[in-house]
Amino acid sequence: MGVMALFVWVFFYPAFVFTILLAFGTYLPGFIQNLYVRALKYIMFTQVTIGGITLKVFHFIILMCSLTFLHSFATHYYIEEERVGADWRVRKKMLVAKFRAERNYWITLFTLCLWILLNRFRHAVKESEERRSEIAELNTKLAANKKQ
Repeated sequence: MGVMALFVWVFFYPAFVFTILLAFGTYLPGFIQNLYVRALKYIMFTQVTIGGITLKVFHFIILMCSLTFLHSFATHYYIEEERVGADWRVRKKMLVAKFRAERNYWITLFTLCLWILLNRFRHAVKESEERRSEIAELNTKLAANKKQ
């Protein structure tokens, strides 16, 4: 299994699944949605200590996705520069390498954006749930005041 395949399995697929579950979770009852958001928060923001440095899992994921994105960008740029100055026979052979570099570039960029959007969407769902609970509290207070 190649490095890019490992990246896709470790970073892309989980982000994709979490995003789909979070998006469709908005149609579920509030307690299930709240449970899912709490579980996602636990998974993403668990702190890990590596060599005396404490990182949250989310920050580690963003760091790895960013470094992989920068590497794929540099590889794409390097292959493009080599291809421009090469002989026509070599240029044809380099098309496959260029395709892979572009594919990796877009996969890593999409994965990085997906994790960032997943974090923002999680915050939006959390804020929405807080507002719902505030409205429910206000409704109960108004109902109690009307009875008096």
